[in-house]
Amino acid sequence: MKTSGSIKNSDEASKRLRIISDTLLPVIFLLFMVLEFRFVLLRIESNSLFVYDKDYLLNSFIIPGGFIGWTGQFLTQFLHYPWIGALIWIVMAALTVKLARMAYPGICGTFWTVSYIPVIIQSIYCLGAGYGLFIMKSPGWFFIPSIGTILVLSTVVLCRWTQLSLFRWIIIIVSSSAGYFLAGIWGPFSAIMAAFSIFLETKKDFSLLIIAFICSIGLPILLHIFYTSFRTDEIFTVGLPLINYKSQWPVRLPCLLLMLFMIAAPLLKFHDNHPETSKTNIIQISVIIILAAILFIFSFRDRNFITENAMSAAIDVQDWKKVTDILERLEKKNAKNDEKLYKQRTKKISKAAGTKEIESIVDLYSERFYEPTRIMVLYKDLSLFSLGTEAENMFSYRDGARKQDRRYDIPMALQAGKQLYFYWGLANYCHRWCIEESVEYGWSYNTLKYAAMSAISMEEWDLARKYLNILGKTLCHRKWADTQLALLSDRNKMQAANPYKTVLPLMCYDDRLSNDQAIIEPFIMNHFTSHRSGFATPQFDRAAMLWTLRTQDIKLFWVTFLNYLNTNAPTVIPRHYQEAAILYSHLEQDQGILSLPFDRQIKEGYDNFVNYVNSHQVRYIKESAYPFYKRFGKTFWFYYYFIRGQETF
Repeated sequence: MKTSGSIKNSDEASKRLRIISDTLLPVIFLLFMVLEFRFVLLRIESNSLFVYDKDYLLNSFIIPGGFIGWTGQFLTQFLHYPWIGALIWIVMAALTVKLARMAYPGICGTFWTVSYIPVIIQSIYCLGAGYGLFIMKSPGWFFIPSIGTILVLSTVVLCRWTQLSLFRWIIIIVSSSAGYFLAGIWGPFSAIMAAFSIFLETKKDFSLLIIAFICSIGLPILLHIFYTSFRTDEIFTVGLPLINYKSQWPVRLPCLLLMLFMIAAPLLKFHDNHPETSKTNIIQISVIIILAAILFIFSFRDRNFITENAMSAAIDVQDWKKVTDILERLEKKNAKNDEKLYKQRTKKISKAAGTKEIESIVDLYSERFYEPTRIMVLYKDLSLFSLGTEAENMFSYRDGARKQDRRYDIPMALQAGKQLYFYWGLANYCHRWCIEESVEYGWSYNTLKYAAMSAISMEEWDLARKYLNILGKTLCHRKWADTQLALLSDRNKMQAANPYKTVLPLMCYDDRLSNDQAIIEPFIMNHFTSHRSGFATPQFDRAAMLWTLRTQDIKLFWVTFLNYLNTNAPTVIPRHYQEAAILYSHLEQDQGILSLPFDRQIKEGYDNFVNYVNSHQVRYIKESAYPFYKRFGKTFWFYYYFIRGQETF
């Protein structure tokens, strides 16, 4: 039997472990959020809006719970500097842990790792949102569960501290009434939990619990009848996150789990019947929970999703080189793994019993090879075009159409439409999608910026000033708005400034708005390959060449190629254009085109490609793609034969 000294040592060990975990876990989580999720945090901030304006504040009171959204938006603006926004979230998480231990000392005081559960649930909500961030309709959604949890726990702690019944009555009534106006359902829930916790602890004040329920249920109903206009089925869900999806469970389940934790916590009590055994178990289970939390932190890693957001952030500031650098780093990281997978697949295929088994092996491994999403490919093409190197390098990167790992059906128009349309010179369509998004989700920094740039490029000065004046009332985007305001009404100054000096030359077409059916890629492709006017600029014909190569249409290539030669008059024909011309001339058995000044090495490279094709049987495109890519992956020839049937969305 253990002595009191050994029990004391267990207490000290448990205390040291608690101090270490309370210190290290926030640091680990902060580093992970900043280093791994910083571009996702930037995207969340760019899809939000907080304006330092009286009317903006008053509008938050239009429906109950609007103020919690206003507070969430206020905090979200600091995600513009990811380390500051992440630090705010970590501080709120630490406060949640502290309040949980104060509110529920019975379980969280002894079994202290239980107090991590609310933070783990909140992190599931924040980091697990993924592509759902594009269709979130609640302002400040990123911080709403943290704010709501702190509100509930603070109310419980305040009632525990207050011994006077009168003060407790005041807290309960204010929480259930004013709390509903400000924080939606979080207010009444905090009142019920405070009264419930006091009743369980004292076995008295049952009337307080009854009043909390009456106020919390009756007030929303009365408010709905006499004041507000929101639907009946929403009166007990206002203040919870809202998503533009057929079901609200994906974003509301974490909030409901938080509420369930706060209901269960006061009911749980730790029975210390065997102190020496119990203390040891506490330490062991606590270590397991801590390790599980650390592993959980590093589980949210959708590499393509993170890369898309990183590339998008670079495009927003026109750092085109950074866009391609991001993609290059990702390809290098996956190169060794792809080689390893190729060897494993070859070994399994050599032992396969028949055709069906080979096909199943090939299909299995094709999902494991690195492949970019369609948005990554389009961002890369746009960046290379903006750098002026698309004709030499657009096929130097991996191509493909890996499906996004998402549970929602989100069109590309919502994810990247504004950027792609604006920088490809389709300002009218960019502005149209800015308006569409503002109607459905409200204005954001991102929509206001692209709406302003589109208006400026179309010389709609008054409209641009309207958007820029709103951005001028923000904290982090005021300086950008001031630089754009300086360009208004001065056409020459605007034409010489970024990004307009690269966008305006592409706007040489009959600008009529039509329906893109929310499918961006084929619409832009058709625009450049079918809508050339007599006023086409060299830049427009360069863009037409890029999109024409994507079509893999031989007849269209020759027409576009001649237009390019006439307007650009290159002294040296770019590499990919030579590759396409040589390939198409051989396919059409037209040797006349070979009289053009083609590079001898490119001609020899094509001969090597043909010889390699003749000497290596291609049974399945998916199977042969990787060995061909290793030798000819940076050529148009590989793209033409092996990158087929790419699906867009």
